Amino acid sequence: MIIHDSFTFWNDMWRPFTSLSNNSSSNTPITKTNVTECHPNLFLLNSTSREVYPIIEYDICPDTYVSFSIMLIFVILYCLLMLIVTIGLIWKRHSGHVMARNLGHLFTSMISGFLFMFVFCMRIIIGRKIFPCALYSLCFFVSGPVVTMPTTCRCLKMFFEFRLNLLKTKIFGDSQEQQIAVQMNNMKDNHPSNMHVEEGGILNKNHSYTSEGHQVSNATAPTTTSFSSGSVPSSTASSFSNLFKSTSTGQGADLVDEDLLPMKKFATPLELRILKFYQFMVSYKFVVVAFSAVFLFQTMLWLIVGGADEIVYAVRGERSLVSSGFFEFRHGCIVTYSVLVIILVEAIVYIAFEVIALILCFISDRDTWNIKKETLVAVICQIIAILGFVIAGYIPIVATLTDYYVPYLLSVVGFLAVDLVICALLPVFYEIRREWLLERKDTTLSDSSVETVLKNKKSYKIMLDFARRSYCPEAVLCWSDIQRFKKTSNKEKRREMGQFIVNTYVTISSPMEINIPNIARTHQTLKELLQASSQDVSVDMFQQIEIFCIQDLNEVLQRLSASNKMIASMIEC
Repeated sequence: MIIHDSFTFWNDMWRPFTSLSNNSSSNTPITKTNVTECHPNLFLLNSTSREVYPIIEYDICPDTYVSFSIMLIFVILYCLLMLIVTIGLIWKRHSGHVMARNLGHLFTSMISGFLFMFVFCMRIIIGRKIFPCALYSLCFFVSGPVVTMPTTCRCLKMFFEFRLNLLKTKIFGDSQEQQIAVQMNNMKDNHPSNMHVEEGGILNKNHSYTSEGHQVSNATAPTTTSFSSGSVPSSTASSFSNLFKSTSTGQGADLVDEDLLPMKKFATPLELRILKFYQFMVSYKFVVVAFSAVFLFQTMLWLIVGGADEIVYAVRGERSLVSSGFFEFRHGCIVTYSVLVIILVEAIVYIAFEVIALILCFISDRDTWNIKKETLVAVICQIIAILGFVIAGYIPIVATLTDYYVPYLLSVVGFLAVDLVICALLPVFYEIRREWLLERKDTTLSDSSVETVLKNKKSYKIMLDFARRSYCPEAVLCWSDIQRFKKTSNKEKRREMGQFIVNTYVTISSPMEINIPNIARTHQTLKELLQASSQDVSVDMFQQIEIFCIQDLNEVLQRLSASNKMIASMIEC
């Protein structure tokens, strides 16, 4: 995906098939050189020509004021669009739609596209014969990455967001149910009897376990345990009595023994390294590093190729790549077929990376922010723009005449403007529309609505999956762990669980860090309370964090209820 010279390469392709006149008599202007072919009409212009005496200079055809006006208007409109998008993104920088796309990622892609557009458009505005050849040739070398890198990085970000949040849910969410299921299966294998619990619904007569521990309900722990007639040994009955016993002291009768809710384990060092890697891949740091590395590499390639061209010129006295030289700043130039072949080869590499990133995007779960849809639409527009540019270059009249009135470079820079609208401006509109609908319909949800959904086993799973695909499962998992903390009867185990919550959710740079204000001070306060051995750990220790998680999930539940009828019916009751 590269930007070709306005005429040179494609003229060489179709020249054998054209019969353009090349009358070089004294009464007819020269329309062809060894590397350039110009339409005769460009020399017969009056008021629209930018030259008093149109000539071919530096192998460049005469310019017109028509192309100058069109590109000037386009640059002004593009700058206005950039200003609107920048204001919108800064205004809505804390909204879910913008945060899910990463503000740093958006601005990096916007700036690179703007610089590319500005340089190529300014070449036509200033004049092809005046614009510095060195800057023009350099922009040719970075054209491939500018067109493909935004889509590539966007797809990679989406894939690694998918992997990151899937791993978070697996490590900090599903492990509880897996541990409990293993525990109950082991007991079932050791004592294959028809035991069941009459109250609480923990064990049914088919020995299967109903996990009520992860999705905490208002029901208290069972106080009466019965078994089938004499089929369970007394030792087994004793173990199950201990497993489901309740406490009548301390914080209340709704606390259950820690055996029912096994302690969650900290992530292993390998899992933490994988989480850190995923976090880097979805951060603005990766995008900045990737863009910087690619542009540095392309600049070095430009210097190497330009240096080789200068060496050849010093030895043979002729240039094979750029007629005026790569490092010519005094006037303009055009690039030759050899340069375009080099750029084509490097473009194939970047296209390959983009295709791989698109495949990773396709295999990722559908997100709830329309990022995958936007990416697919942007890729379709990219393909149309590149095809339009290439096809236009194969049409003789376009390359030799029309391009000097309406530059077909507009197909590529126009794509950059469309991509800016689709991937940066639309998310701002999404957020504005969501807020307007909330104000119009007055659909603000109460905290009790969120709790209703979280305390139901089926809706909890739906909520967690939706939060995972929204790239924010932390609040759901934190709320769940706080319920487990409150339900733990053993004081030491409760202290350990509290330490786990602090280290996992209330620690700066933790993979599961929740976005609470003054997190450093909150972390220190909670840590001191947990380390005070003389004091019991209160079950209300994380009450403010629990309230924050519920309030943070309000927006998630609003979007979920709009797409899930079951959830909508639950919160309407």
